[in-house]
Amino acid sequence: MKKFVRNFAAVAMIFACAAASSCSGEGKSGENSGDATEQAAPEKKMTAKQERQLKGLEKELANVNKQLPMKLPNGLVMQKMELKDGYVVTTGTYSPEDEIEILNTPEGKAQLVKQIGSTRDRLKELGLGVKYIYKEDGTGKEDVITIEPEEL
Repeated sequence: MKKFVRNFAAVAMIFACAAASSCSGEGKSGENSGDATEQAAPEKKMTAKQERQLKGLEKELANVNKQLPMKLPNGLVMQKMELKDGYVVTTGTYSPEDEIEILNTPEGKAQLVKQIGSTRDRLKELGLGVKYIYKEDGTGKEDVITIEPEEL
């Protein structure tokens, strides 16, 4: 029986939730958010609050990555989380023996959005979408589920 990918998204968004809730403006002055600020909202200037939230998110993702890789109960291994091109990107791998089925359907996306929970508003405020990248070990197979900021 194939396992459906749900735990991966839930764990990824738990980390993102912790990151977003810790973004209360405690970033040090003089730090440059650089590309991530531009990536989050290239069409408009970010407010000071959004810049602080983004810096906090970047720090928290760096802290999360120090704890990775992390094996999840369904066979997925969470490898990294990053801000890239306006998305919070979570990358995971799995073994072909785990028979994982990636649900890149409207229903699957809706389930992922539900699991994002309260973080959804913060991501929307920052203009960030979410991407989940699933890589099958040793095969080169890769599935990507993209949730645009407007879909959150």
